[in-house]
Amino acid sequence: MSNESNSDKFFFSMKTGVFIPFVYKGHQVVVHNSTWSPREKIWVDDELVSTRFSFTLKSTHQITVAGDVLDVTFGFGKLMKTLFLEVKHGETVLLRRDYGAAEFGTQSIGIWQIVALALLGGVTGYTAVKFLLLFAS
Repeated sequence: MSNESNSDKFFFSMKTGVFIPFVYKGHQVVVHNSTWSPREKIWVDDELVSTRFSFTLKSTHQITVAGDVLDVTFGFGKLMKTLFLEVKHGETVLLRRDYGAAEFGTQSIGIWQIVALALLGGVTGYTAVKFLLLFAS
């Protein structure tokens, strides 16, 4: 992971996932949530400091930056239409960012579109299994 620019610009790609960088006391911190797996990662100055698999919509990592212990919480809200990042030192909120469809560069997906896709996937899967069982007998 290379973040030499010390940028704090949000980046999203369907291929690589979500990258949310920010600078704390001169140190570049990058939060990453993969698109195709439940893998979460956090880098500080290009060094991987936290990684975990999480199947929840909200996750908190505890990292140390410049001698300070930070709680970095990120996840999805509003029926997975928004993404948020919150950084706390103790009880003090240092950073709170919310990202919507505009930052993703795509149109947000509504709950009925998700239901329709799930139903389509179920019908397709059922038909495929039925065909395989019929073909195998």
